[in-house]
Amino acid sequence: MDPVAFSRNRWVMGCVLCVALAGCKNTGSDQYHVEGVVSYQGKPLPLGLVTFVSDSHRPSDSLIDAEGRYALEAAAGEYKVAVVANQTITGDPAKPSIDIKLDETRPLVPEKYNDYQTSGVVVRVEPSPTNKIDIPLK
Repeated sequence: MDPVAFSRNRWVMGCVLCVALAGCKNTGSDQYHVEGVVSYQGKPLPLGLVTFVSDSHRPSDSLIDAEGRYALEAAAGEYKVAVVANQTITGDPAKPSIDIKLDETRPLVPEKYNDYQTSGVVVRVEPSPTNKIDIPLK
C-alpha cells in the first residue's frame, strides 16, 4: 500500500473515531436506582406513568403498578416530576349511559401533574445505590 494513502487513511479513521467518541455519553456508572410510591390524596395510584426531567440529564420514566410503585434509573441531581394517570372506563353497550361514553378516559390526578413544568414536584436523586423517593400528590 502507498505510504501516503495509508497515512491519510489512518488520519481519516482517527477523525471518525474522535467524532464517534465525542457523541457518546456515559450512561452506565452514573445511573442510580430510584423507587417509591406515587400517591394522590393519601392513596397509591393504581396505574400511570411517572417521569423525571432535568436540565442536565436525560429524562427517566417508569410505569406505576397497581400498588402505586415505580422504579427507574437516573443520574444524581435535581428533577422536576410529571405524573400522568388516566383510567379507561368501558361502558356497557347493553346499558347506555349519558354520563359514560364507551372507552372514556378519566384523569386520576389533576391536570397540572401531567406536565413537569406545572406539577410543582421536585425531587433529588442522590449518588447512592438505592434512592427511596415517594411522590405524594395533593
